[in-house]
Amino acid sequence: MVYADYNYYSTVFLGVMDKDGFDRLAVQASGYIDAVTFGRASALPDGDARLERVKLCCCALADLMLSCENGGEITSERNDGWEITHSVYAERAVTPAEKLRSTALLWLGGTGLMSCGAASFIPT
Repeated sequence: MVYADYNYYSTVFLGVMDKDGFDRLAVQASGYIDAVTFGRASALPDGDARLERVKLCCCALADLMLSCENGGEITSERNDGWEITHSVYAERAVTPAEKLRSTALLWLGGTGLMSCGAASFIPT
């Protein structure tokens, strides 16, 4: 299940990635969400308030995955000579895996979706 479509990404999340790139990375981001929520996100019923956070998380993870593919976050960009510089995660001792996990926690923390125990799945 892909949690966010390109229309949501571009109009609600206000992302700037192109459609083909987002569609590809949204699949990966959704798989990551399924892994860190132990499949709970895909079991949320329509109307569950946590679905909005899951969609936002999918968009944020897709953006982060694109950044990782490009070698890190953009630190500078030129227009005339078309030069883009990316930071290297190793310089800051933050791995892409750690960044993915912290992004998921930002959006899904406190929802009960990422907790290990079965008793922590509390429908709203």
